[in-house]
Amino acid sequence: MAFYLQMLEAEATIPNWQASGDFTITAGLKFKAVEELFIGLQSSGNSYIATFPSGELLFKASSAIFTGYNPPIDQYIELTITRVGSAISISVDGSEIASGTDSGTMNIDAIGFNSNSGYSGASIDLYYLTLSTAGDDRSYVVTDSALEDENEVSGSNNATFITPMATYNFVEYSQGSGTVTANAGPNLNAEPNDPVILDGSASTSTGDPITSYTWTQISPASPTVIIGNANNAIANFDAPDITENFVFQLEVSNGDTTDTDTVTVVVQQGVVAGTYNIVWDGDSRTFGTGSDPVLPVPDRVNDLLTPTPTFSNFGVGGQQTSDAQSTFNANVIPAYDESREFNIYVLNGFGINDCRLGRSSSDIIASLTDLAERAKALGFYVVISTIPPRDTSTETIEATRVAVNDWIMSNTETSIDLRYDLNSDERIGVWSSYYYSDISHLNYAGQDIWAENISIAIADEFEGLSTSAVPVNQTPTANAGPDQSVAAATQFMLDGTGSLDTDGTIVEWRWTQTAGDTVILNLEDPARPTATSPSRTIAQTLTFQLITVDDEGEESSPGTVNVNVAAVVLSEILKVIERLDFDLATQGDVNAYFGRANREVMKLKPSDPTGLALDADGFMLLDSNTIEEVRVIAGGSSISSKTDSINLDGSEMLVRLGDLEASKNGSLYFSIVVFVEGDTKGVVVSSKGSSGNKPMSYVTL
Repeated sequence: MAFYLQMLEAEATIPNWQASGDFTITAGLKFKAVEELFIGLQSSGNSYIATFPSGELLFKASSAIFTGYNPPIDQYIELTITRVGSAISISVDGSEIASGTDSGTMNIDAIGFNSNSGYSGASIDLYYLTLSTAGDDRSYVVTDSALEDENEVSGSNNATFITPMATYNFVEYSQGSGTVTANAGPNLNAEPNDPVILDGSASTSTGDPITSYTWTQISPASPTVIIGNANNAIANFDAPDITENFVFQLEVSNGDTTDTDTVTVVVQQGVVAGTYNIVWDGDSRTFGTGSDPVLPVPDRVNDLLTPTPTFSNFGVGGQQTSDAQSTFNANVIPAYDESREFNIYVLNGFGINDCRLGRSSSDIIASLTDLAERAKALGFYVVISTIPPRDTSTETIEATRVAVNDWIMSNTETSIDLRYDLNSDERIGVWSSYYYSDISHLNYAGQDIWAENISIAIADEFEGLSTSAVPVNQTPTANAGPDQSVAAATQFMLDGTGSLDTDGTIVEWRWTQTAGDTVILNLEDPARPTATSPSRTIAQTLTFQLITVDDEGEESSPGTVNVNVAAVVLSEILKVIERLDFDLATQGDVNAYFGRANREVMKLKPSDPTGLALDADGFMLLDSNTIEEVRVIAGGSSISSKTDSINLDGSEMLVRLGDLEASKNGSLYFSIVVFVEGDTKGVVVSSKGSSGNKPMSYVTL
């Protein structure tokens, strides 16, 4: 079996590296230009990987083409072809681009057509080639000399094989070589809550392929966004509901060298919906004639009230007159300078020079809507004004401005309305538009006789204008009150009355406990709920979170408050227990099985929890509260927790009543006595007549 890399000026039948079973081919290469190149899998069935003049990489086995792939130009890639059984897989940089089946014998070859069938040949850099099949593993690094097994190359093949090698610019492969260049993409604009795509796919490496991408937020320090796919070329995040410039850094590496680049995402608050009444003091002036420049305006909106400046004074962005098809140049809006040195764009002359070519209302609306959407993407408002309609079809159209009483917001969802008021006769709508000209025009039958000239100003300031606006709803502020300290088993109050809504009313207080033993809040007054602190022998902190909601459904950021609960004072336990009633809780009937290991589970709930250590359900903890012993007494006999007859586990007594040496007939009432530290008399906490106490049945089996 022999291998050689072959560059021929014409197709020929020659000895190749053959594989009839499983095989793997890996090649490191760059496409300098893609015309026609065969890089392997040629057999009598015409199986191959090839590129054609379209630049599409094709995998063909026998007569079936499995996929098309466009290789990148001047970018290092690793191409892998494997066959296991009859399944063939083709991958680029570890990602499969094609798959299929072919079980025939493959003649593995790399053939470039130089001036064959009218093609001028492909240009590639080949860095290395690895071949692996049963019993024959080979790895080659390509140099400027021919790569061949000289025992298999003979005759005239040498000349046609070696000569084109230089033409195809084979270069030496060096692991880790080359320069990495990071490209984080162009700066972006976004609305709050919009999804944003960070695109670093234009990053390049002149040597080994890029092996890692890392996206990080550089500024601001807060808020921090969550970057999805932060280790991929293309990442994403959701723009926060805030006006801010966010800067992200992309770091790329090929395992040997790294590079960084940054991209700025300008997040701007959207336009406020509402009606703004604009008064231009009845000012009238001539816009201009024909396709001459019309009303260029610098700096601020109130400059509309000054004499018409010259075109050279307009500054950043310039002005744009609509073309003969009543459309505006899409480059006008994106020309906006991010420094906001100039805030105004005025676009006049929406229309055409010949009324007989007037466009329909729907066309005009579509063009204006497109313009408004581009303005909205930059956070601008759109002002639209018109000249009055004319009464006859023979009157010369004078392009004069009149006072405008309405202007249109750029966040209009469906269409644009043009409104004007002439002599108290309000007109609403858009008609066919005709541009001012020096001569009279006649309308032909069936055409609207309205004449308009539409001026569009885009701004983020409205200095000098009389406006009435619908303000943006302000987010409420949650104030959960100051931290507080309380004793165990005492009532406390949370106070959210310090929360504020500057432009409305708070209608809902949402309290959530986030730390400590769970307590039940009494929400009868939701701004100031109450609860009882837990009773534990160890101090703890209860943490509560408050979110407020205003009358427009806007939620606040959460506020928090800590309630520090002191440990119960154990030295006062006897004074507490001796004055309380207790409710005895058991699991159904109480039975004493003489001589058996059965235990009854019992718990005691005090009538007042103050000063006692309790479990989460309010039962007294029997292995704390300085309780040294618990006894159960019946029929003159008793058993104690100091023996195995009674086990104490938290609030539970596990009592083996069969150990009582009492009468073994009928039912008996029993009593429970608790001894606390320093007490020798004991306190009866449950007996006949006490809540929950019931007679036990003595059973002999």
